[in-house]
Parts: sequence; structure tokens; C-alpha cells
Amino acid sequence: MRAMRQADECKDLNEKKRLLDNLSEVDKRIKREMDDEQRNQDVVLEERRRRKADRMAIRKMRIEHDQLEDIQTKELTLNNKKFKASIEQMSSTSNELMNSQIKEYLYPEHTNKEQSLVLVSEINDQLLERILKMLQSKQFFDLSKYL
Repeated sequence: MRAMRQADECKDLNEKKRLLDNLSEVDKRIKREMDDEQRNQDVVLEERRRRKADRMAIRKMRIEHDQLEDIQTKELTLNNKKFKASIEQMSSTSNELMNSQIKEYLYPEHTNKEQSLVLVSEINDQLLERILKMLQSKQFFDLSKYL
């Protein structure tokens, strides 16, 4: 304002032109600074939006991770229950079969009691082999779920 008044009151054309040039330069500098400030504010706003979106993505990933962890825990628990039931069923079945097979060898008048021991040993070896195979498949299942 003051520079404008000085330019209006000035009688010398060169001085008036110089004052008007200075005034236009000041206006240009102010406009440039305002544009720079607006760009800075836009950048800050965009960074805030990006950080907020990143935080939301992280929250979403945490929720998905927790859900997957719950599902895996439930699957592993169910698999463990099935495995234990299967082992118990195999053991009881093999015990029943073994008892029925060696019952005839247990009488005192029977002479080949060693044969019954060999039979029991073979049956137990077969049972242990099946249990080992089941354990290996269970381990593979558990590891695949954790990976």
C-alpha cells in the first residue's frame, strides 16, 4: 500500500517505474512463496494420508494374521485329537487281536510259549511301524501348517 501511494505521488517517471517494478517483484515473490507453501501443505497432507493408509493396511494384516493363527491352532488341535484317537483305536484293536491270537498259547499244557512271545513281538513291531508312519505324517502336516 505504502509503495503504491509513493508511486502515485512520485512525479519522476523513472522513479515511479522503479517503484512499480519493485512492487511487482514483491507481488511475484509473495505469490511464489504462497504457491510453495501450498505445495508444502499438499505434500504434508499427502504424507499424512499415506501414513494413515499404511497404518490401516498394517491393522488389516494383523487382523488377518490373528485369524489365520486361530484357524491354524484349531486345525492343529483337531488333528491332534484325531491322531490321539487313531493311536488309541489302533492300540486297542491290536491288543484285542493279540489277546485272541495268543490265548491258546497261554495255557499251562501248551509247550510253545516261546512262539507266543515271538507273535507278541511281531505284532508290537507292526503296531509301532504304523504309529511311526502316523507320527511322520502328523509332523509333516504340522510343519506345513506352520509354514
